[in-house]
Amino acid sequence: MKLRGAAVFAVAVFVLSACGADSSSTPAVVDTAATSQSDESQSGSNVDNFVAKTVSGESFVLSNALAQKPVVLWFWAPGCGTCNSEAPSVEEAQKKFAESVTVVGVAWAGDQSSYQSFVDRHGLTFINLDDTPGDVYSKYKVPYQPAWVFIDKDGTATTRVGVIGDSELSQLIQKMN
Repeated sequence: MKLRGAAVFAVAVFVLSACGADSSSTPAVVDTAATSQSDESQSGSNVDNFVAKTVSGESFVLSNALAQKPVVLWFWAPGCGTCNSEAPSVEEAQKKFAESVTVVGVAWAGDQSSYQSFVDRHGLTFINLDDTPGDVYSKYKVPYQPAWVFIDKDGTATTRVGVIGDSELSQLIQKMN
C-alpha cells in the first residue's frame, strides 16, 4: 500500500511539470497555534474524514465542514500557471456561494512561504490547506492540478481534473444543493 502511494506521488510530480509550463456548530478550522478539461472523473465514492494543516498553521477537519454544508476542494500549486489564472474565479465563486458551500484550496508542490505568497497575491479569503506531503491529493487520487473534488454533505465525492470555467463551476456548485 505504501508503494502505491509513492507511485501516485511520482506520477503527480511528473504531471505537475506540465501545469507550471503554461459538529454542526463545530468550526471546520480549529485554531491550533477557461475551458473545461475533465480528463478524469470519479463519482459516487463516500469519503473518509481527514484532518489537515492550513497554510496559516491551523487544523482543518473535513467532517466539521461537511456538518455545515457541502465542500468544494480546489487543488492548486503556486507554480502552476493555470492555477494562478484560475484563482480569481475561485475566489469569486467562494464569495458568491459562501452561504451554500465551503470552498477549500489544497496547495501542493511548494512550501508554506510559496503557498502564503499565492494566497496573498490572489487575495484568497477561503481556507487553504498545506498539502506538502500530498496526503489529500493521494486520498482523492488527484494526479495533478488544477483539479476539483465536490463533496456532498453525505460525503459523496466527485473528482474533476482540469480547468473549470466560471459558468460551469457555478452550475456544479448549484447542483450540490
